[in-house]
Amino acid sequence: MLPSRLTMRACVHLAIAALARDSLAQSDSLKERTEAAPIELLSRWREDVQWKRDSVLLSDVTLDRETDAVVLGLKGNSVFVGIVAGPFGKSSKHWILEFAGNSQDGLCGPASGARLQLERLSIPEDVPTTCDSSEVARECRRWRETAQLFYLAAARGSKGINLGDEKCDSFHIYFDPVQGEPVWWRR
Repeated sequence: MLPSRLTMRACVHLAIAALARDSLAQSDSLKERTEAAPIELLSRWREDVQWKRDSVLLSDVTLDRETDAVVLGLKGNSVFVGIVAGPFGKSSKHWILEFAGNSQDGLCGPASGARLQLERLSIPEDVPTTCDSSEVARECRRWRETAQLFYLAAARGSKGINLGDEKCDSFHIYFDPVQGEPVWWRR
């Protein structure tokens, strides 16, 4: 006896539903592993810092078209921003920025109030606008080169990082492609 068309359709629908469920489970598992790897790496590099698992942001922040991880860390009154360049592995490049509490270069509120978010790439407000002297001209050329790379990276979807606590001006962190490291500015 041959199965009816209705029975065949039901079997096909069940098979598709099972495949979709397994695919979603694998996708969730991959996301968890992708987010866990940077935390593990940062914890090896700075065991004394409490890296916040719920703060992991994934985006291209190093302007190299790879997905990077940005993670918030806390230790006492200090706030840390860990950046791990993708793809993630034991030899991934990384940078850890510290913003000490109770200082001009720190947040105004308690470290526990610190928040990370991605933002549009923006060039610092104090970029030289005229190129009069030779020293300024050298800096002007560097900023022009950086600006060109920023515009290209922003068009590809690269992001900057915003560290704030809603008590005072945020830190705007970006990867300087000319210097090859993250830097920050603040109003």
